[in-house]
Amino acid sequence: MVKYLNDSGLVHVITATVGTYKSSSEPCYPHAPGSYHCRPGTDGNGLAVDVAVSFGGAHDSPGLLAIRQAIQKVDAQSAEVIYAGPGHPPCIKNGHPFAYDAHTMNGHHDHVHWAVEKGVFPVWPTPQQPGGWTEHPIQETDVAYRPVDVAISTDDQGNGWLKVPYIADQIIGHLGPGIRPGADHRYETAEVGFAPEDAGTIVSVSGWTPHTTCTVRIRVAA
Repeated sequence: MVKYLNDSGLVHVITATVGTYKSSSEPCYPHAPGSYHCRPGTDGNGLAVDVAVSFGGAHDSPGLLAIRQAIQKVDAQSAEVIYAGPGHPPCIKNGHPFAYDAHTMNGHHDHVHWAVEKGVFPVWPTPQQPGGWTEHPIQETDVAYRPVDVAISTDDQGNGWLKVPYIADQIIGHLGPGIRPGADHRYETAEVGFAPEDAGTIVSVSGWTPHTTCTVRIRVAA
């Protein structure tokens, strides 16, 4: 989990992991004995972290929401996700949305609680997703453009991306709405952004059908 958060690039600190032994009745203070903070992990105790933007950070801050949204990519792999700030995705229990009681929620305005089961190692997605691009043979009315079809495979959340070998100022825009090849024959709306690693551009989709391939059409400078 720590590596996942580090790989996300978000500003964050880990404010709690396994807790402190105080007595037989409080072996993992300030966490309850049954908490994921106290459970045996793959290498030592602890299957949960509490994450904040900074130590003693503000309640319900935009940074906390960004952390929650980053974890949302792996909600299906999560045992628990708890955050009570405004605008947040639903809390999670055993990979599914869950409504925690008011007492629990009141304690999660200054951090995000995230837990996984033993042996689960979430991985921050990289731009190198399965898929590919195809130079499209048809001509568009504006001869300054040429269309390129990009096939993108989606993950558990219906999100996916692919780096294409065009620098950002070559890409004119993208066309929508969507296509599922062999189904509705319409193009999926995509976001076009800069690839930070080197020359190239990341084409991404979100909210699509999980574990499938969608095709987006972008227009690049001829």
